[in-house]
Amino acid sequence: MRPASLGAAAGSVETAMQLLNRQIAAKNFDQLKSQFLAAYLGAHTSLPGMSLSSAMVVDLQRNDKNGDPGSNGLPARVFTLQSAATTLKQAYRFFQAGKFADASASFSDILKQIPMITVDNKNEANEIKVSEPCERRMRNSVRNCYNYTYTWLHQLLN
Repeated sequence: MRPASLGAAAGSVETAMQLLNRQIAAKNFDQLKSQFLAAYLGAHTSLPGMSLSSAMVVDLQRNDKNGDPGSNGLPARVFTLQSAATTLKQAYRFFQAGKFADASASFSDILKQIPMITVDNKNEANEIKVSEPCERRMRNSVRNCYNYTYTWLHQLLN
């Protein structure tokens, strides 16, 4: 399965939206705008040029350790399982500290990151394939993130 973040990192947001539509039936992409932008900006850098010349934009690739991979180059990853886990830990810390607005924002960020997560190789993909009890816990965590964010926003708006 091709991750949508690769399309966004390459600058093709339309391709990313089509992939997400096919993979998870997403239709409204307003909430993912910041993730598309982060994927693109995280895969590029700008180097200053000489005076009176423009800066040079360079693609950051994650598989260029042994030289230029050419047409097999993969853009740098922004969204990883590790980054989602770190955000989840931070969200729980916010919640425990009573910083509910920050907790809600972190839980919401996790929900937006999930469809954009990429892996480097089959070993990482196999790490994602978890046992049924662990999968149940992960689903419960996502459900809790969603429920908490929805409840908090509902209370805020009413």
